[in-house]
Amino acid sequence: MSANDFGVGSFFTRLERVVPVALQWSTALLFFIAWPEYPSESGVHLGKLMELEFLAIHAGVSLGMLVYWVPTKQSTRLLRLVGFVFFGALYLLGGYSTSGWTGTFEIAAMIVTSYSGLLWGTGAARQARIMEIGVRWFLALLVFIFVTTWLMLPKDVATWHESASVLLAGAIYFAVLGLLEFSGVYRLVRKYGNQFG
Repeated sequence: MSANDFGVGSFFTRLERVVPVALQWSTALLFFIAWPEYPSESGVHLGKLMELEFLAIHAGVSLGMLVYWVPTKQSTRLLRLVGFVFFGALYLLGGYSTSGWTGTFEIAAMIVTSYSGLLWGTGAARQARIMEIGVRWFLALLVFIFVTTWLMLPKDVATWHESASVLLAGAIYFAVLGLLEFSGVYRLVRKYGNQFG
């Protein structure tokens, strides 16, 4: 008998489908509820969370290049490690400058939850995860740019928490991300990656 005989595999598959949607939509709801109450303390904090989301998306470029790069020589593997440490420290400092230690924890959590899928597989499975994360990052970037431009958020990202419109932007952004999760597009990308990776 295997774990799948008891439905464990299907349980985790369902969980993997439901949790991201629930997280995105509950976050969108928090932004939407806080929007009319701005400038409440929670509203300002959520505004800073959108500033951190900008950093997390930016991290996808820097850290993503390092993930795709698989060096063979010892010296270049060391250089890759230095790159991870350097950019990781840079984004943690960005989180700290936004919201102190809370911001440091939040940016670390955002980056880990966004890119931890790379740790779950090797070979073709890892390649499929890389494809999925790449598509997820690209679509999030498009939605983020569209929403923040459409709502005319200030060009200086560090001042977003001073504007109530950042909460509406956050509500729309996370709601759309939830719809993308719900659509199953990322599962299709992973399936395609598994077949051709």
